[in-house]
Amino acid sequence: MDEAATLFHLTDAYIYADPDGDAVGVEDVFTEIENARVHHDHVGLGADHVDRFIR
Repeated sequence: MDEAATLFHLTDAYIYADPDGDAVGVEDVFTEIENARVHHDHVGLGADHVDRFIR
């Protein structure tokens, strides 16, 4: 199995807008951590595995 290392360094939130300028989504460090927890749980490592990468 190939491995990859990813470093997320977010200093602000990404706010996604529709063509009218209305916010339709937000991505920030907290949503990235939650996405990583879901992924790690899905692949069998457990959601708490992500904690080892957070300082």
